[in-house]
Amino acid sequence: MEPWIRDYIYLSYIKYISLTHKALNLKTIAIGSSHGHYGFLPQNNQEFNLSNTSQDLYISYNLYRNYVNMPLLQNILCFYSVFSSGFCMQQGGDYVFMPIYKMLYNIDYKQSNKREREREQVLKKLEEQYVEHLLSYRKSLGINDYNDFLNYKGESLYNYFFPEDMTGQERAKAHLKQHNYGNEQNRFIIQMKELANLYNHNFYVIIPPAREDYRRYIPPLDVIFSDLIKIAKKYEINIIDFFHDSDFKMEHFGDTDHLNKDGALLLTDKIKQYIKLT
Repeated sequence: MEPWIRDYIYLSYIKYISLTHKALNLKTIAIGSSHGHYGFLPQNNQEFNLSNTSQDLYISYNLYRNYVNMPLLQNILCFYSVFSSGFCMQQGGDYVFMPIYKMLYNIDYKQSNKREREREQVLKKLEEQYVEHLLSYRKSLGINDYNDFLNYKGESLYNYFFPEDMTGQERAKAHLKQHNYGNEQNRFIIQMKELANLYNHNFYVIIPPAREDYRRYIPPLDVIFSDLIKIAKKYEINIIDFFHDSDFKMEHFGDTDHLNKDGALLLTDKIKQYIKLT
């Protein structure tokens, strides 16, 4: 097993353990892809970051659904990016992360089309490998390790960014390719909003900032997010847009579209000011 997927499994398990421990006291959770993982930095034990690399809206919705009954839960921060409307983890190259959510959160593999059904068999084999590695990892842990896990609030470790020679144009092209697959994934935004209404939660869609050398290759937001905007109007969804926020400078980014820790602190503060969490 490649070290990066092994580390992803281990950190996901630590996140799961800490979330389970904190669940009774949480008021705010963030969900979404790596832009959320790198973008929201919990400041206390009532905030938790459930976002992670390559998390799609299907996974985000199911994570929310799994924890919707947390007694103090009030605020759902759903990070949404250029690629979100068309990105499906199970169908693309990021499918290797899917078994981790099945293993830890019992989120089923999708079976809505032939490609997803065919890939399910591959995912089940990966799941067997991941379980084996996780069980081995668990055997190596002691009570002190688990006590240390409880300090973790789900945030990024900020130890990996794309290399400097990865240009904003390349990143934008990759994200626009995902976007152009269509708007099917936006149905999970609707389902999350409906769930939030049912449980009297505040649901926010967060559009994170990006560096200028990425933004220049992205069409106007009223074009790229036209379907999201229509949904937001119809279902009265609050969109908090930081995409062009000039307060985020070069020094706030680790690469073209991921914030570093300083950037995450700034974004977290802005989000909390907006929704009056402080």
